[in-house]
Amino acid sequence: MLAPSSHQSTSTATFPRRPLRILAVLALVLTTSCAIVPPQRYPEFEDLHLRAHYVVPGDGRLQIPATTREIVVQQLELSPPPLRESFATNGTRYVHYDDGITVTLHGRFRSYRRGSDQPRTPTDLLPGADRIEVLPWNTPGQPGPKDRQP
Repeated sequence: MLAPSSHQSTSTATFPRRPLRILAVLALVLTTSCAIVPPQRYPEFEDLHLRAHYVVPGDGRLQIPATTREIVVQQLELSPPPLRESFATNGTRYVHYDDGITVTLHGRFRSYRRGSDQPRTPTDLLPGADRIEVLPWNTPGQPGPKDRQP
């Protein structure tokens, strides 16, 4: 029978220590990584529930909000439905109709603060609208901003 080599006896002697070292390093990483996570903060925002009325101009298109870093379109309904939709190269969103038609937009938007500016106003969000109504957020069966998680 051969005598065990010194290499084999060394590896079996260090084997039980290896899991302990791994656990110690893992515990150190987990405790320090949790300590450096910044506090959760949300930028200032305003939730808007709006109804707007438009008369389609001669070019047959209306500019409507699209979701960006500063605006989240949560709901958008157009009556009557548009003929088509398009986007300009700069991201501006348009819907197309026959000119002269009256269109009603109903939507819910979250407008975030832009740098040092305040969140966008209804007039900023809905350019070209003839009339804009700010509606109460809570309608039957729909949660309001305070009922939702940020």
